[in-house]
Amino acid sequence: GAGVAWNGNTSKHGLIVNGDDVTSYALFNEHFQEYDTLWNGENGATYFYQNEKAYDPISQEAWMSHNGTVKGYSAYKVANNVNNHYAVGLGIYNVFIYTGPTYDSTEVQIELENAIEVPNKEGVVVENACIQTFAKENGVMQKFNHIINGTGEGVSSGIDKVTGEKGEGWSRKFILSYKNGRTVRGFNGSIIEQGYQPTNE
Repeated sequence: GAGVAWNGNTSKHGLIVNGDDVTSYALFNEHFQEYDTLWNGENGATYFYQNEKAYDPISQEAWMSHNGTVKGYSAYKVANNVNNHYAVGLGIYNVFIYTGPTYDSTEVQIELENAIEVPNKEGVVVENACIQTFAKENGVMQKFNHIINGTGEGVSSGIDKVTGEKGEGWSRKFILSYKNGRTVRGFNGSIIEQGYQPTNE
């Protein structure tokens, strides 16, 4: 709409939790420019989380986290100093449908490296998390690369303007659990992956 622009009506975060022992139920938090949810407090918990990432990153170069080394900002970020956290039932969606200076996703391809980032600790557990793509199939490629900490399959829509690769389109990927760097996924839990430790930047 009129007056809407990536560098105009800016908003970095939807929710920052600094207190301890906070529990959220049915948390909907969407369309912010950096970490939509940033959890700094101890003993937090989320029971159901829905997120659509921002529609309109202006460029990949402008949308980089971790001091410019990681593509995009996770939707759900638990800070590295946190020792205990539980989250279950997370759904995070690729809606990069108005990217680039023309705001129509015909030119600028955007990638999000991880939908979720958490520290690798025994007391930090994520269960039943999924990602899905709603981005345009006739635009340029828009991608989520991983679900959490470099693990879990990605989703993609559109056509890569360099290679011609076509994204999967409407698809959903999920993990069963993530704890201390270990992802369990697959319909019968048969796939195990090792996740990396993210930083706080």
